[in-house]
Amino acid sequence: MPRFAAACAALRPDEIAIRDERRALDWARLDDALNRVANGLNALSFGPDRRIAVFSENAIETSLANLGGLIAGASVVPVNFHLTAAETAYILQDSEATVLYVDGATATRGVQAARMASVNIIIGWDADHREIINFADWMAASFSDPVVAFGVNGVEYFGHPWEFGARKAKEMLFTGGVMSAREARSLGMVNHVVPREELEEFTMSIAERISSRPTVGLRLAKQSVNQAQDAQGLWTALQSAMSLQQLGHSNNAELFGRTIDPSGVGVIRSDAKGDAWDVG
Repeated sequence: MPRFAAACAALRPDEIAIRDERRALDWARLDDALNRVANGLNALSFGPDRRIAVFSENAIETSLANLGGLIAGASVVPVNFHLTAAETAYILQDSEATVLYVDGATATRGVQAARMASVNIIIGWDADHREIINFADWMAASFSDPVVAFGVNGVEYFGHPWEFGARKAKEMLFTGGVMSAREARSLGMVNHVVPREELEEFTMSIAERISSRPTVGLRLAKQSVNQAQDAQGLWTALQSAMSLQQLGHSNNAELFGRTIDPSGVGVIRSDAKGDAWDVG
């Protein structure tokens, strides 16, 4: 089915592929959503056996969780949505699943089951619970820089060592791997990770707090931080990295007659289909 979805997306992208009582997805959007789910899973550290459980009623998201898991190379454990928390916990323990998907109808039982089975990653839709990661936000929130596959050193703004350290920067660049938003926050690349429905209110609260400070003080503080980064070598590193990127483009032009290594297209496309390395 995953390969079939990709093939249909290429042949008839606008044709309806899947529908539930709330909405429908055409083949192009289905293929994109499946890839996002797969990449989201690959950005999680969910164990060497890669087992996930899906505990939800019939919905588009249920299909995305099942098929996206298969694309990511996971073993998918379907759980009957009529089961109790204790029964679900037994299945989670027996299957050794490390990720649990839930929906609004199963959220409470799912959280209880996850606690009993020591499953720490719960992803859900139509579910309002502090222990559940919002499905839509989780699909969207990941970072990667795969363009070394094009024969260059990375994207143009080469702040990687400053954003998350030299060793993690090398792993991400060398593997083209995916980093989750939670991992990015733990490394200091982003300051906060909030649910989408809280984003505007949260952002405005920060903006209002900042705006209450004197403008001159804010400008001086910002300039001080920027100068500290420059003193550490950020500006010099950015210029050097840009020079090396041009060297990579020149080498590609000599070898392939274009500014990128064309074999990188297939590599990056494969990663986008769920084969990306987890750098979390």
